[in-house]
Amino acid sequence: MINLFNSKLVKEVQSSSPQRDGFELENLIENSDNNSDFFKKFKSNGFVSDSFIRPPVTIQIMFNDPVRIESIILDAKVNTQKSTGFTISSSIEPISSFTSAKTRSDIKFCQIAKILNDKTPQNSVYEFLKKGQDYQKNENINKCFFNTKSLDYLNRVTALQITITRTLSSTSPCIKSIKIFGHSEKSTDLQEKKTPEQQLKKILVPEEFIDVLTNEMMRMPVKLPSNKHIDQSTLDKYIAEKKKNNVEPSDPFTCKKFDSNYKPIFDEKLKSKIDKFLFDNSGCVFEFDSSANKSQMEVPDKKLKRKYEGHKMNAVDIKRRRDDSKCDSCFNVQSEDSYFNITMFIRLFFSFFVSFALFNSIRTDRQVSVLWNPECSDPRCKEPSENGSFVNLVYVKLTGQSDIVHLMYSNIQSFTIMIFKTSPNAKLILNWEKLLSQNSTIMKDSIKFSEKPIDFGGYEIPSIFEFIDYNGNADMRKSNETYTYLTRDLCWKKFVSNESAGVLEAFVPNMNGSYKFLINYPGKEERIKVLPHLLLKPESSSVEFQIDSVAPKSKYSKFGTNIVFLTDSIDLSVSSKRTIDDEYTPGTFRLWNAQTLDNAKKSRNYLQWKPIFYYSDPKSLENSTITQQYDSRSNDEISSGLGQVFYGEQKLFTSMNISFGLEGNIKDGYFYKQTNFSSWAFSVGLGAAPDEKMSPVVTLVIFIGFGLPALAIVIGLLVMLVKKIKGRSQYNSL
Repeated sequence: MINLFNSKLVKEVQSSSPQRDGFELENLIENSDNNSDFFKKFKSNGFVSDSFIRPPVTIQIMFNDPVRIESIILDAKVNTQKSTGFTISSSIEPISSFTSAKTRSDIKFCQIAKILNDKTPQNSVYEFLKKGQDYQKNENINKCFFNTKSLDYLNRVTALQITITRTLSSTSPCIKSIKIFGHSEKSTDLQEKKTPEQQLKKILVPEEFIDVLTNEMMRMPVKLPSNKHIDQSTLDKYIAEKKKNNVEPSDPFTCKKFDSNYKPIFDEKLKSKIDKFLFDNSGCVFEFDSSANKSQMEVPDKKLKRKYEGHKMNAVDIKRRRDDSKCDSCFNVQSEDSYFNITMFIRLFFSFFVSFALFNSIRTDRQVSVLWNPECSDPRCKEPSENGSFVNLVYVKLTGQSDIVHLMYSNIQSFTIMIFKTSPNAKLILNWEKLLSQNSTIMKDSIKFSEKPIDFGGYEIPSIFEFIDYNGNADMRKSNETYTYLTRDLCWKKFVSNESAGVLEAFVPNMNGSYKFLINYPGKEERIKVLPHLLLKPESSSVEFQIDSVAPKSKYSKFGTNIVFLTDSIDLSVSSKRTIDDEYTPGTFRLWNAQTLDNAKKSRNYLQWKPIFYYSDPKSLENSTITQQYDSRSNDEISSGLGQVFYGEQKLFTSMNISFGLEGNIKDGYFYKQTNFSSWAFSVGLGAAPDEKMSPVVTLVIFIGFGLPALAIVIGLLVMLVKKIKGRSQYNSL
């Protein structure tokens, strides 16, 4: 056997994520012919994704000729980074089909091995073997086995895909080395060989897993108020079609409009069943019962009725329809002795409460598109300047059903974030010659839209402060020695990104270390995947500001930053909110909001953060301390960045400062020199800031701790009352 992962047998290797400098994907390939000093220097580094990337990360290997795989060895640890979850898939499609520029989704893969989440810190090497295959015992190697149902996909393999699904403590996805042992198989007609689909076991999909509208297997099951199940994607398409025709969404089976009490609910139990079914039968061929449609209910919606003509109404559903038309209640509980069924009440009440706590809204996601320096033909947009700095204008478009939110992240003159909301027809118009003029008068109106924005606002970080805290009071105002680094004077690297995240990195010339702005724009409501797990709306964005390996002026140095609010509003409201829930951000029970208000005291745009920063990576509660926010200052700052484009050079804005550090001396306080790392995250957006709600787990604990005892008391009183009434009825009058 030979290592098949070498330059002579591999046609192409590609990854779904950008890589760190010196930790490129090519380091994994065995290349005996390359003896250059550069190759030798980085060969042992392995592969590490950029610091802002989170799983899943995919590595795809295409071979020159079909190969037969006997074993695969992965070393999943690079320095302090470690990957703990993997899926390995293979393809046997003819190599001739790879000649065209195919996307990863075009190539059909079959999963052959999987590790869900290995948290054992001592071992980082995994060897995948066939069951029954001889091997030497080694305590330093984790032995794993290929899926026995997919062994046919180990022969005549033309492409291999390795997906990193989890990492240890939010470290970057990485692989130290990949070795694929086996044999090369040449010049055999793939078309004459029986395909694995013909040999694999066929599994009938249970009827409860099938979307009643599309007759396809569900991945994200949603229970409609009519007790029918459809997939979330089907529901999203249905709602989008209704809104496109200016019709309020309704249940497609009853035509009753959705409201706060009558709406679809995500079925978590059914989702768990489907996931287990897929995992247990991975590599099998799924079949659907053609007679399943016969039991389905007729769709009253005329458009859907024409689209899904195969669905019939049975007698039970007809009766339920008639009952529903008489009464809007979802159920009618009766007992033979006319007494209330307490067991049924508890079951229904508990199910409703949990469902309401977990899924209380229907998400409206936005389509995300990203452009770097859009429509710029100026050489300054493509090449770095003399000092090595790139011009970066990152344009993110979040397209919704009725509007578009435009996000801009720029280092032109200063680091700036701009947010616009427009109609779906508005187009961005850029005049790069004016924008790069570095003259505030000429820059004005160099960025416009074909239609007037519905609303807009922005944020600017013009300065980064380093203050010497000799007294350990963590107060930037009391320091007599402060150094200011203007973001306009920093050297900026070229923007790198994936689909929903990116990083803008800057450094001070002739100095070590860097300042990073890790930006997220998922286009959907979710929490960012790393601490402090801020909550984002579909139209909002988060920024993680990192100071990494920058040489401080003193061992007593601490850092801070200045934030300017670019808006017409002069009223800035800064407030905090307490919570009893710290599940998402351990040790933090306060949330801060800075919101600009209009004349009616409504929020126009906001900046939200938790008063915590982290001084090590990976982040943890043990490696964190608090931030210090200072009183906002009205009308004291002018914009040196994109604010000049929209407001001119004379407009004064409100600003505030935030610093990182805890009170205390050099032994028990925090100073940057201790770790040479600081990380602080915040989110921005138009309108009101999202409300932090208690997590489902905490809600359930509170309900169990307080709700159930109260419910037990009420039930006890009812039982006593019933017994008392019965007891009286047993006595006869004299």
